[in-house]
Amino acid sequence: MANFVIVTGSPGAGKTTIVSGAKFNGCKIINIGTLMLEEAKKLGYTDDRDKIRYMNGVQLDRTRTRAFSKLASFKGNIVVDTHNFVEERGRFIPGLPEKLLSKLHTIKAFIYVDAPELEILERRKKDRGRHREVEDEEIIKSQRTLNLSVLSYYSSKLNVPVYIIENKNGELKASIKRYRAIIKEVFA
Repeated sequence: MANFVIVTGSPGAGKTTIVSGAKFNGCKIINIGTLMLEEAKKLGYTDDRDKIRYMNGVQLDRTRTRAFSKLASFKGNIVVDTHNFVEERGRFIPGLPEKLLSKLHTIKAFIYVDAPELEILERRKKDRGRHREVEDEEIIKSQRTLNLSVLSYYSSKLNVPVYIIENKNGELKASIKRYRAIIKEVFA
């Protein structure tokens, strides 16, 4: 059986950077986007991670369901790097649908990585490796509202804590240190 910590945040907040920068003995780090891309390739839907959000509803649901089923089969302490929502041209697609989240029977905590809107916007502009939507501070504010709303709901429903890590520019080391402390506490 696995114990899960779900790490989320808006694209550009720094969640993957923090999670990758703080390897923790005995924890596996699983990125849902990577699992979804593997499944989308097997199904012949796409071989580009940034095009997953553009798949039709049936393809997206099938891909996500297979990725979460695979995730649920893992053993040990698992840190899941994912998004609560993915934006596609002003439409927000749930990244953690309740029916799929319920496959992960032992969720220990949610960690939300956040940063100021302008910093997130600048980080996204600098990220040449990804194809992102054209966004502004208002969209990022909407993403934050949706993200924290869904985490509040899941936290209450599952009776697990939500931790928030503020990842401001120039404070990455402090953010990684906070993340390590949370993981150590949760998986103790």
